[in-house]
Amino acid sequence: MNLNKELIELYEEDQKDRFEKLYETDPKLFSERDTRRLSRAKEIYLKKDELTPERLCDLAMLFQHGLDSEDYKKAFELTNKATQLGYEDAKWLSAASEDRHLLSIGKKQKWGTQFKGNGEGGWEQSPMYSDDQSRVTDEMRKEMGVPIRSEQLKVFLEKYNS
Repeated sequence: MNLNKELIELYEEDQKDRFEKLYETDPKLFSERDTRRLSRAKEIYLKKDELTPERLCDLAMLFQHGLDSEDYKKAFELTNKATQLGYEDAKWLSAASEDRHLLSIGKKQKWGTQFKGNGEGGWEQSPMYSDDQSRVTDEMRKEMGVPIRSEQLKVFLEKYNS
């Protein structure tokens, strides 16, 4: 099967499992499917030069849903390449994968894309550098498709609590 076509299918399955909240209804199946997709993503990664910018972004999403800092680092690399090749839709995922990678290695996030449960049934933003520390401004966030700092939790809650 053509890698680009296969990635469309893997990406769509990944998103469907999350949209339908398979992680709640059948956590074991969700984990098995995620593991299978990530395993295949690692094989496809070796042939990443054969992918269109859009499919690089699909592959990045599979790594974004990976298990460790190396997976998130690959997601960041792939989205940067997709962006360099002119695929503007990769920008938000680039910021999100950089944030996830930073958090996974014990640092704070820069862009403000990552959130975690607060232990009381709600959500809070994961630790974040100040704009001075990160050198990321709200203008830069807008350019990357990320909400401005003061709106991030509100936008997240609107998107994921509906």
